[in-house]
Amino acid sequence: MSDRATADVIDLRGGEGLLLTVLEVIGQRADARVELDDLDRELESDLGLRPCHRFEIAGELAELMSLPGADDDAVNSCVIQTLALSRTPRALAINVGALFLEGLNVRALRPVPAFLS
Repeated sequence: MSDRATADVIDLRGGEGLLLTVLEVIGQRADARVELDDLDRELESDLGLRPCHRFEIAGELAELMSLPGADDDAVNSCVIQTLALSRTPRALAINVGALFLEGLNVRALRPVPAFLS
């Protein structure tokens, strides 16, 4: 991850920094540059990611953003499942931001319907 993206995650934890981070993590798995124009493209059909990549991307973003459970060296599996339901980069960014901003209590966290598209 670039120094700028890392700094954006640490300092902003939202907005453009979050979008750039999500796109960069997706691009690493897709072996291609993913741009802001790709926010509404399907992760699997349009960007060529396999279903397992969605879980890898979800786990990496959960750790980067210190989502519930990340401080215990293991991210809560409900967080991963919720994020992995996201079908587009935009949906993934919205779900990451929502989980981060709400500061969910890990003990109370249950799988919830994610913003899917």
